[in-house]
Amino acid sequence: MAIKTFRRLDGQLAIATNGKTVGTTFYPGTHHWELFYQASLILGLLFGLALPLAGQTTWNGSVNTNWNNASNWSAGVPTATTHAIIPSATNAPVIMAGTAAVAKSVHVQTGGSLTIQNTASLTINGSYSYLVYTVGFLNQGTVENSGQLVLGSTSSVGGYGLWNEATFQNNSSGEIRIDQSTYIGLYNLLGTFTNAAKITIGANHSVGSYGLWNEANFQNNSNGEISIDQSTLAGLYNLSGTFTNVAKITIGANQSIGSFGILNSATFQNNSGSEISIDQSTYIGLYTGNGTFTNMAKITIGANHDVGDYGLWNDEGTFQNNGGGDISIRVVLK
Repeated sequence: MAIKTFRRLDGQLAIATNGKTVGTTFYPGTHHWELFYQASLILGLLFGLALPLAGQTTWNGSVNTNWNNASNWSAGVPTATTHAIIPSATNAPVIMAGTAAVAKSVHVQTGGSLTIQNTASLTINGSYSYLVYTVGFLNQGTVENSGQLVLGSTSSVGGYGLWNEATFQNNSSGEIRIDQSTYIGLYNLLGTFTNAAKITIGANHSVGSYGLWNEANFQNNSNGEISIDQSTLAGLYNLSGTFTNVAKITIGANQSIGSFGILNSATFQNNSGSEISIDQSTYIGLYTGNGTFTNMAKITIGANHDVGDYGLWNDEGTFQNNGGGDISIRVVLK
């Protein structure tokens, strides 16, 4: 039986089996349903089982912590066509300084961990099936990145580029680049994502509907810099949880980011010393609905490019521009 699965902007799901289509236009106060999976009804997938893959290798750490040692893997060091699985192990994998590691896709399982050292890199240009999704990098354990994590530089990384469900730290020397996802570039579903360096999303290719989607705890700490371009619905969507910015977020500086620059439905804190710049949305630069947005720093909307019909829209939410807050909005009159 064929199924179509849709996600609503508030996170609810619907499964249609009658072939009916739904609209994809979103306006505040209405629901937006987006098709994100269509396939045969496979019971194993619906019950949350990941498919076993040909061309995969599993970390065992039997010798040491060196990612590049073939004896630490069940089927050798990952290649550009290999899915890498990292479970809990006494010797957790480390991509050593100066190592240019590759994989088709990576899954850090619960209890597992991965460290990318300064001057090391991990490049991913593929994806694997997880539940009813396709993912380039899935973290359910702990990731410490002090080097470069590059996703989608030459080919698609599936629906979700980077998916976090636990602890992910992009340290001061780290850099994350995400391109060529088809739905969400960076998806923070559970746990805590901490950024103290550079995250670039959609610089070279579209990342699908959303650049960054948060449902948990996202912290853009001091020296953190997030740049988002080339989404089709929203650059940054804070659905639930808390998004805290104490550094710099730049949205739409180079390419359109779709209807919304920032779409907030939860708790968003733009703290003292931080800066948010939004350009090239097509409908609303910054939208808050049923959430709380607290600003104590600088927000610039539409300084360099048109942001659509509205610069800032607070719809049944709470928007606080506190001491130290500075908001500049430029909207081109139609």
